[in-house]
Amino acid sequence: MLRKIVFYCLYQIFSIKILSAAGLKVLIKINVYCEFSDEKLANLINKLIKDEKAQRIFLSGTGILMILSRERVFMVPTGSHNAASLARSYKNHKEFGAVLGELSDYQFIREISNTGLIYYRQERLYPLNNGDIKKIIDQCLKKLQVLTGECSMLGLEEQKKGIEVLTERLTNPRPRDLLRKLIERYRIIHHETVYSHGDLTPSNIMKNSKGKPVLIDLDRMTMYNFSFIDKIHFDLAVKSEESKLSPYTVLNELAKNQPSQVRIDSFFSYLLFRVGVEHREGVCLPTEYYNRIERIIHTLSEMDK
Repeated sequence: MLRKIVFYCLYQIFSIKILSAAGLKVLIKINVYCEFSDEKLANLINKLIKDEKAQRIFLSGTGILMILSRERVFMVPTGSHNAASLARSYKNHKEFGAVLGELSDYQFIREISNTGLIYYRQERLYPLNNGDIKKIIDQCLKKLQVLTGECSMLGLEEQKKGIEVLTERLTNPRPRDLLRKLIERYRIIHHETVYSHGDLTPSNIMKNSKGKPVLIDLDRMTMYNFSFIDKIHFDLAVKSEESKLSPYTVLNELAKNQPSQVRIDSFFSYLLFRVGVEHREGVCLPTEYYNRIERIIHTLSEMDK
């Protein structure tokens, strides 16, 4: 309830086109990804709201300030994490455009203000209904999953980061021991690598002004990942939204209900991938985050027997 009240108050501030550095500090209090709060940023936001006749202003889940006008969306970073995320998304939109083809057919431009602040302009995109998303998800996966090589199950950058993080952060002896055994068991297994979105969810599949589906939020896009990563991530996002449960809680239930050996391999690699990307920018995560991971490690170990 408190968060709703705070967001309502911010909306009122935005609606009269005024946001001070103090207002930005309020954002910092309600979103772990927000940390910038200087007057230059407040002035940039106010200018964009005024000049673009903003129709809607909101804060994304990762702390990006989104300013929507009739035809465009302005994305203003409010912290080092989302600044780095937007920079990667912009770079990948250009770099992987040839691979994605029509799935990247939208304008995405990096802007620099007269005070040197970096922000981004994207053409206005529109949500797809659930029926359309279900029809095109296979098309998206097929486009992405072009073979690029082969790697050990735990040898990719994000999986290695996940191992490093969990080895350090899991303090209870039992989960640490189970993690070590899973690592040793699956270290030598190899899978083919493919292009991967890395954060394939229904909300990241939209349509452009031509009505064609496109993929957004490309900061995790890579040419080296396993084919099952995007599929697991998409399914978890759908089931999590339907059940209103944490993705890690859903992952734990899926692991229990689908105990085939291949699925255990995939779930474990996905778990390490997810931990790796979530720690990439050094965001401080709550204790419950690691408690959920401990439960998944225990479940995967039980299924592996």
